[in-house]
Amino acid sequence: MSQPSKFVTKEEWGSTLGRQATVRTHPIGATKGVTLHWEGPKMGSFPHSKCAGKVRGIERFHEQDRGWADLAYSGIVCPHGYVFEGRGVGVQTAANGSSDDNDDYYALCYLGGKGDPFTAEGQAAFIEGVQWLRSDGDAGPEVNGHRDHKSTECPGDVIYRWLNNTDFGQPIDNTQEDEMSWKENIPF
Repeated sequence: MSQPSKFVTKEEWGSTLGRQATVRTHPIGATKGVTLHWEGPKMGSFPHSKCAGKVRGIERFHEQDRGWADLAYSGIVCPHGYVFEGRGVGVQTAANGSSDDNDDYYALCYLGGKGDPFTAEGQAAFIEGVQWLRSDGDAGPEVNGHRDHKSTECPGDVIYRWLNNTDFGQPIDNTQEDEMSWKENIPF
């Protein structure tokens, strides 16, 4: 497998990388696996035509407000089943909580948050995203959640239960996120 079947390159979603970035990320080799994230705050329902704009907004926040070289994630998964290229393969993330975790795990983020449905299409895109990072990026077998690296609610209880299912990737009914108080309001 190479890229997921519904893969949107940085050029296709309108990445501005290079225009604002003043530093560059460094390459990584084989990793232990992939860490799953969510955007965090409730995003509501939206058509797929809005996804590229949401990804550009994350990129702007990470580059302009955080001063990072690129958006933090290797890829971003939308509820409609697409994987948007982030930093991509072979590049350190900035999403997992520490330099070691960023070197050791790729990062995939879901465009959803508290109370948003974790769609079957989003689940399938997460599976394809992990397979892509394994085949093209030499990601190891581990799949975990951001909360496994630091104290956070990310990637939310529903996604976290799903990824810890012994049959990783098997769709489950996740129409509502569990109610929990927020410890933080940012996804990294």
